[in-house]
Amino acid sequence: MSARAFDAHTNKTKEDENVKNKPLINYIAEDGKLKEDSFGNLTICNVPNSLLREFMRTVVWPKYSGGISEALQDLIRKEVEKQKKLDAF
Repeated sequence: MSARAFDAHTNKTKEDENVKNKPLINYIAEDGKLKEDSFGNLTICNVPNSLLREFMRTVVWPKYSGGISEALQDLIRKEVEKQKKLDAF
């Protein structure tokens, strides 16, 4: 593991807490768009374990070697593009 301070009780690093507490404005450029080179963290709550296992088994493991983060990023990009096409009509 890197030299970042890690809390085994919360399963988080100090950096995780700093990002969590950073206002969204730090990720927004002057033109109001999200800065392309910044990253955000996503917490999803209350997902049934059975649904998460099924998602991992049927979508993530067979299609995304980068794991669930890569899968979610790809699915988000696809949905954004799909919505843009729908909005164009």
